[in-house]
Amino acid sequence: MKPFKPLKMNRKALGTVLAFGLALPTAPYVWAESVAGSAVTQATYAPQGVLKTVYGTVVIPAMNIPPVVQAVYKVTDAVYRSDASLLAIGSSHTLALDSDGAVWAWGNNGFGELGDGTASLRETPGRITALGRVVQIAAGNHSLALKDDGTVWSWGYNSNGQLGDGSTEKRSTPVQVGALQGIVQVAVGFTHSLALKSDGTVWAWGTNEHGETGTADSSDKLAPAQIPGLNGVISVRAGGWYSMALKGDGTVWAWGLNKDGELGDGTTISRQTPVQVKGLTDVAAVSSGLTHSLALRKDGTVWSWGGNRYGQLGDGTNADKLIPGQVSAIKDAASIAAGSEHSLALLADGSVWSWGANGYGQLGHGDTTTNRSAPLRVEGVQAKQIAAGWGASGFLDAGGVARLWGLNNNGKLGKPVKTVMTAKPEAVAGLPAIVPKKQ
Repeated sequence: MKPFKPLKMNRKALGTVLAFGLALPTAPYVWAESVAGSAVTQATYAPQGVLKTVYGTVVIPAMNIPPVVQAVYKVTDAVYRSDASLLAIGSSHTLALDSDGAVWAWGNNGFGELGDGTASLRETPGRITALGRVVQIAAGNHSLALKDDGTVWSWGYNSNGQLGDGSTEKRSTPVQVGALQGIVQVAVGFTHSLALKSDGTVWAWGTNEHGETGTADSSDKLAPAQIPGLNGVISVRAGGWYSMALKGDGTVWAWGLNKDGELGDGTTISRQTPVQVKGLTDVAAVSSGLTHSLALRKDGTVWSWGGNRYGQLGDGTNADKLIPGQVSAIKDAASIAAGSEHSLALLADGSVWSWGANGYGQLGHGDTTTNRSAPLRVEGVQAKQIAAGWGASGFLDAGGVARLWGLNNNGKLGKPVKTVMTAKPEAVAGLPAIVPKKQ
């Protein structure tokens, strides 16, 4: 497969990035397969999985793919097919996916989070050999991997059935999640998991004390269960104890714990079934933190709601917000990432901006003393992808070098555990270049 070569690119135009089986965080990469097609002004979905779209003056032909896609905007360079790799920063371990579909892991391993069959902590990346070709990863207190055959595999902590294998036993090597097939995206919360099928349905398992699984009850799920009535979904995200879904019509739906307004429905009432986030339309991507939420609209603006104790909503205050409000300082955004109590935005020009909690240096400004309630640019950074986790942040540069900063608990930054934290981005030693594979 050769890269798709644009005839002409309108650098100010918006576009929809398609990812077949990748379901990655927003990034300026495309999985594009050239076949006969015609121009349309908006992405259109059909039951057979045909999608047509336009990048400004560039027509991307119809694609014979499942109807679930990941939206990305502000593409400014050549668009090409990509097995786009990414970073996933968990509570105390980190995963990376290279261009060959191999998963690398480092950090804490007390519950088997590294998937290597041991319980030994690792300060440098090691390859998980028990997995085949993987197209997406997710990390929290446990780990998930989506393979290229549409199956889901899990390992690590399993107190509430979040591994989805029918048990509550921790696993130090990957096990298959139930009978799930045709999955295109996975997401990890504190102790629950989500999977999105190619037909637009959402499946959930793990803890359900606050309604995290969206199944209208409060019983933990040891195996995947379909969320009733939730259809037409194109992306899912799992927060601390809540979940979000982005539908193809640009609306956002949420369920689970709502003590800080993280569901965005104007209340603090927890929900056992999905409710629509108020006032949001034309959304391209969402991201979930511990108790706060972010949304990226198609016009490049960023919106936030939920917990705001550390300024993670970026609105210049520390007041919780029960409905979405615009992060006015951010324009022309291409990607967003919500960490535990901080937030990141990647702009179309490659710059990265951060705000929120900074007690571990996770904002990347060189200090660990000043929380920020308004976005501030991370100096010296040009990124292709961003990631945020528990007290830590990361990005991939144009050369595929992964750089992390913030809390280094159990070596999750790829540094000796004696290094408690780093306040500026530093490269992860021993990790191969994480770059999209051009074909």
